[in-house]
Amino acid sequence: MSLVRDTATSAVATVVLTGSRLIVAFMLARLLSPAVYGQFAFAQWMIDLIFMICSLGLPGAMTRFLPAIGGLRAEVSRRLLRSIFGFSAVALAVSVAMFWIYLAVDLPGPLHMTLSLLLWCASALLVALLTPALQGLFRFDAIMVGNLVFAIAAPVSVAVLVRSPSLEGAALALAIAWLLNAAASFITIRARAPASATVPVGNVISGKYVAGYAMRTWLTTLISGLVWSRGELGILKLRVDSAHVAFYSLALTLAGAVTQGAALLTGALTSHLVRHWHAGDPHRMARILRVITQGVLSLTVVAALGLIGAGQLVLPLILGADYQETYPILAILSVASISIACGCANTVLQIETNAKFGLLINVVGLITLVVLSVAMTPFIGVLGAAAARAIAQTIVALAAFGRLGKMAGMASVGRDLSSAYLLAVAALTAFCITIGLLNPGPVARIIGAMLIGTVLCMAIRAIIKVPFATFAQLGSRMREPDTA
Repeated sequence: MSLVRDTATSAVATVVLTGSRLIVAFMLARLLSPAVYGQFAFAQWMIDLIFMICSLGLPGAMTRFLPAIGGLRAEVSRRLLRSIFGFSAVALAVSVAMFWIYLAVDLPGPLHMTLSLLLWCASALLVALLTPALQGLFRFDAIMVGNLVFAIAAPVSVAVLVRSPSLEGAALALAIAWLLNAAASFITIRARAPASATVPVGNVISGKYVAGYAMRTWLTTLISGLVWSRGELGILKLRVDSAHVAFYSLALTLAGAVTQGAALLTGALTSHLVRHWHAGDPHRMARILRVITQGVLSLTVVAALGLIGAGQLVLPLILGADYQETYPILAILSVASISIACGCANTVLQIETNAKFGLLINVVGLITLVVLSVAMTPFIGVLGAAAARAIAQTIVALAAFGRLGKMAGMASVGRDLSSAYLLAVAALTAFCITIGLLNPGPVARIIGAMLIGTVLCMAIRAIIKVPFATFAQLGSRMREPDTA
């Protein structure tokens, strides 16, 4: 098993899935009216929210404990596997039932439309449960194959089935694509046995320990999912019409592409950090923190500046003239998107504090997001929700870097990462304010974004003190022999 190989495979899977979902979002934006797309976006949010409520920390538990399953006694490992996959089946069934209740209340319709929406929910959540299990078993190849199949099936299904501005065709098209994703992953799994951990952990993983970690991870995931995903959509649903929900959702989707792009460097990270943690190697973990965070921060800064600089010119071309109001929302959410740079630090803190810190700081972030959204949306509408998200995610990221600096041997790491991140937030915010005040033309915005991006990347490199080429060198030193 190799961090570089797994990261590369995970990166390909992430690029493929993110790109295909963006294409599907753009296709649906053109095929559906803004009001219907707003209903679709809110239904998608409800699926995600219900799953976060019903999953009970299972995704986090799978990525945390499945990598170590090879170091457990056979009886213990079998019991752990039965518990994880049994609870996964229950979580899936309960999630679909809750989504059915939501449809009956908010989107009543004919039986065939309800069944299409339920199939969409079930198939999407099946993949949502399968993915962390495959990550924990180091089967990133199966994830990649499934995502490749989805990338082909989703746009084709949308083009064939969405013939009128209704939710039924969109739901059925995505349901087919997710089911094909899951089927391709299962077929890939059968081709080779799962890999097992090479670092023995004895039998210290008790049922109580797993349950405690899963419960804290569940609460953290539920709260952080609202902070980092679409928690304010519930507030917007009460404040604005479906068309403005559509504008905000599309801006979140585009800004979320920046976040997904960051997964290119972090997709395979958790499983490997768990192994280094059990091996007691803090120096290597500190090195990983510097390299990964610098890479993610540089990547997201460049992508965010691209959205701010070129968004006003590009959005009408890909979404249509009906979605011009998306740009100012996108500019603000682009500032929020770079907060994903704290992901590596959060992973370390999840392990070091047994998921306690993540729960605490995400509670703070959720309260900030909700309070500011409620306070600002009556005055500036969807822009208030976007500003609330940017502030909340900035607070969470700075708190993560600060807490990281309190760990043994991590003081300088936490200080450098905090400084680089704060500089990036300040620069992007100043750029957005300047555009809002001066309203320069598209060419001036693009040139300004390029200049600021160049200077910021150099400044981030100077603060964190890691050459950009170091990631490949780091990976080559961390290669470990395959066990399968």
